[in-house]
Amino acid sequence: MMKRLWTPPFALRIAAATSLALLAGHLLLDRRTVGAPLRTLSFPLLSLGRNSLLVYFGSHVLTSQLNRPLASGSTISTKAEDLITALPGFPNPQVTWTALILLFWISLACVLHRFKIYLRP
Repeated sequence: MMKRLWTPPFALRIAAATSLALLAGHLLLDRRTVGAPLRTLSFPLLSLGRNSLLVYFGSHVLTSQLNRPLASGSTISTKAEDLITALPGFPNPQVTWTALILLFWISLACVLHRFKIYLRP
């Protein structure tokens, strides 16, 4: 089913949208003088760019650790499933989990960028 999705018109639309988003970001943020509101909004992007290795490899390590099976009673679940079921009141656990992980990595990158701590190759 997914193989049929990647038709040439679909790929061209995705490439065009990505190119336009990159162009808009370049025109807005890559100037000598950037206003205070844009600088504030671009801080998470800058911090993710400066700590991209940490976020990329750290998210894979964290995901592999959280996806390990955890024996809890008679059912076998993962650590991630146990963590997300502990949060009451969220209708879609997958969206909630994705948002929490994304918020965690953006926050960590922002804090590390604030203290000028960078993981370099």
